[in-house]
Amino acid sequence: MYKTIQASFCLFLCSLPMFSFADHEPPSYFFDAKKRNYHSRHVSELDASKDSVAWEERINSDSDIQKRLDEVMKSEPRVVLAALAISDRKIIYEQQLNALKDNLYPSWSMAKSMTSIVVGYALCEGKIQSLDDRAEKYSENLKGTAWGNASVREILMMSSGASRQGLEVDGDYRDRNGHGPSWLITRNRLTIKEALKAYGSGAGQFQSGQLYSYNNLDTEALGQIVSGATKQNYQSYFQQTLWKDIRPEYRSVWYLDRDNQALASAYFFASLRDFARISQHVIDLYKGRSGSVCLQNYVREAVSRKIKMNEHWSYGYQFPIPRPATALMMGHQGQTIKINFDTEKIVVLLAYREEAHKKWFGKNNLFDWLSTKPH
Repeated sequence: MYKTIQASFCLFLCSLPMFSFADHEPPSYFFDAKKRNYHSRHVSELDASKDSVAWEERINSDSDIQKRLDEVMKSEPRVVLAALAISDRKIIYEQQLNALKDNLYPSWSMAKSMTSIVVGYALCEGKIQSLDDRAEKYSENLKGTAWGNASVREILMMSSGASRQGLEVDGDYRDRNGHGPSWLITRNRLTIKEALKAYGSGAGQFQSGQLYSYNNLDTEALGQIVSGATKQNYQSYFQQTLWKDIRPEYRSVWYLDRDNQALASAYFFASLRDFARISQHVIDLYKGRSGSVCLQNYVREAVSRKIKMNEHWSYGYQFPIPRPATALMMGHQGQTIKINFDTEKIVVLLAYREEAHKKWFGKNNLFDWLSTKPH
């Protein structure tokens, strides 16, 4: 039975462009943000914390994960740029190719899961009154669109009912040149509001809450909900909540549209260690060690199975759920954060091609290591 499931999982993973935009960026792109060589006219830089606490390290203390991640990093094609593993709140593996620790890597769709946590903050601060409210209650920009008619909860589940006509498997609509809205937004050719209006009506819609349909604009709608509910732009509220609470070691960057709104679904840049801090914070909320009771309960809901993605995987609130007690954050060019809430282990992989997703099953199956209790 295990071999059958593993084979099906392999076929699923190998056949799909994973979870974000098909506008691939070259390897050099992954080192530009640190140099402030931005590929967007509008950005927001978030400062490091003055109260950041250094990670405790036990590098090479786990020969199993060292062997697996060495293989992931060094095997052909060599598309993985950085890898980090955490067990018992300690860094036990860390490698970066051609970069220092303060390099800023793009999140791509890993940002979706972060946006979900930010929605939780807004809910628990009373800015969003109920996840079952229609989204248009919080944002004028969503009125008259499929997203406005859906509930906040349905949008969190990638089940907004927005049109599937012209929607690619990677979650993007395409123009005649093959570019998606987010790529156009960062090039100053479109705003988030304009994209939501352009694709939020017309043929191809379905009943909200009934079907999982991966759509990058669902997450942009969540960013608009947060902005409207909190009466500030998304990146400011992100900085005041999630970013502040993780006490980041290094600065980060959001790409913005020309209306000064961050792209909540992608285009967030942070260091390898600060992506790990976000992951550890999610575990701490889940375990009740951080945040309000409301936010702890929200996170437990967010990483639980809400709707089926396919035969084997489920989806929570912007989190893919491949196995019990396991949640992922994923980006289309090989970015992955894997979290196990029972063992409290974390693996962060940052890459520049989706082929990296094919490296963490089979003999290098990272789920096996994640689910094994630390000695």
